[in-house]
Amino acid sequence: MYEHFGRHSRRLLQTIAVACLLQPAVKADLFAIDSALDQLYKVNTTDATVTLVGSTSPIGTPAALAFDGSNMYTIDLQTGALYTLDLVTGAPSLVGTSGIFGWQALAARPSDGALFAQDQTRNFYSINKANGVATFIGTTNVGFSLTALDFDAQGRLWGVDFVSGNYGTVDLSTGQFTSVGSTVARVQGLAFAPSGLAYISETSEHKLYTLDVSTGVTTLVGSLGLPFVKGLEFDTQAAPVNVPEPHEVVLLGSAIVAAASLGLRRRSAAHTN
Repeated sequence: MYEHFGRHSRRLLQTIAVACLLQPAVKADLFAIDSALDQLYKVNTTDATVTLVGSTSPIGTPAALAFDGSNMYTIDLQTGALYTLDLVTGAPSLVGTSGIFGWQALAARPSDGALFAQDQTRNFYSINKANGVATFIGTTNVGFSLTALDFDAQGRLWGVDFVSGNYGTVDLSTGQFTSVGSTVARVQGLAFAPSGLAYISETSEHKLYTLDVSTGVTTLVGSLGLPFVKGLEFDTQAAPVNVPEPHEVVLLGSAIVAAASLGLRRRSAAHTN
């Protein structure tokens, strides 16, 4: 009986070991910033209902959100100033000024937290997190401007053009845009969840969608009920799926099996004594 039980237990325990290695649990909240109300909100990813976090005043027009693993950033469209935001109160703290106006989108690279941004004239920059200074990289080849940017778990920067709805990836060294497909127009928020699922918000009907970046298929989540959401971001970055090496699976599985077998032997000995 114990041999039969042990054989099936080993298979089950090895399966559990692989699942634990592949799918770490991550909890994250989705935030939205409204540039008409100058307020920060939490967004329910099930139905798009929002909960007020607090005012982002005195920022004139908060233009985007980006989370670097530690801090949530926004940049002022009017003044070019870079801020961090308190995710409990919404209160901003000034980092520094870029000296550039008309910012449209901001994103933080998962590997090192480096900031990248796009302005209204289609110019693409890196942003220094210590002082807010912008360094020109290149001009993005899109029709209007990328008004939504975010990185996926693989470290690729995705963007959406405001007018055409074309979405695709951005080359970090040149700013060149490679279109992958087309989605709804007037998108001003893009955020990848830790699971890898992309969310977008648009300012025509003020709705929240999920976007399958591989197919362009959008699924309506619901209405945000806010006048002008100009940034979406999760407070936890999309993390690469941890695909274990074969020897890691064997080692973890063997360790669990050994522990289980020891327990079975002890129980068997107890029954025979």
